[in-house]
Amino acid sequence: MYICYRKKMLRLAQIWFYDKMEEFPEKESTDAKDAKRADIAFYHNVAEPREGRFTICQTFHSQISDLTLPEEELFAKISKTERYQIRKNSREAVTVKVWDSREILKDGQVIEELAKMYEAMYASKGHPKTMNREQVRAYAEAGGLYITCVEKDGEPLVYHSYTVDKDNARLLHSVSDFREREDANLIAHSNKRLHWEDMKLFAGAGIRNYDWGGISSLTAPNGIDVFKMKFGGELTTYYNVITGQTALGKLAMLVLKKKGL
Repeated sequence: MYICYRKKMLRLAQIWFYDKMEEFPEKESTDAKDAKRADIAFYHNVAEPREGRFTICQTFHSQISDLTLPEEELFAKISKTERYQIRKNSREAVTVKVWDSREILKDGQVIEELAKMYEAMYASKGHPKTMNREQVRAYAEAGGLYITCVEKDGEPLVYHSYTVDKDNARLLHSVSDFREREDANLIAHSNKRLHWEDMKLFAGAGIRNYDWGGISSLTAPNGIDVFKMKFGGELTTYYNVITGQTALGKLAMLVLKKKGL
């Protein structure tokens, strides 16, 4: 899957679930052609590392849940405590909502609501971040975005977003803001429940792999890593490759490499 968007002066392309970097489909889509013309291309999930003067290669670890397993077996891979909390949350007065790409583009507010919660979450951690709304919208325009939510009495508690193709669903954002809230446990349990509901949603659509969006370390996992590992799944390593494709893009890559990025 290809998405293209601008960031300042640069045309950027994100290429997902396509590990043969030099090979584009014989019958190229408009998105593929745009990706080839981008100043910088970011290839995700590449099987082998790539090197080059205008290229940065990043080792990336993640966890993959096998959605082809029977639902009972998939649920059994989740830790006992998390299974209990998921079942408990299913009895709470909360609602699960789902938007596919078409519905996201029709409902202009869902990306904005996701972005507001994302920014509030990072602000509460003392690390302010701004979500690139144009990039998120580009995923929807390419037909490769899902956003899911748990809400109570019309108030969103948790948002997830994913990029998807016919075989893969990859977590992009998991967003909640439960710090200093009386209902922090409800929000935490809703987040776990939403992951499970998302897995069932994608399995029902014939998607085979649920990618948890990254594990920071296989040998010294942090708290978020441990959370993800409690859902079972196979730990895996692949590579993200960023490469300059035009004169401007190559110049930008040389600057990034000089800065040690």
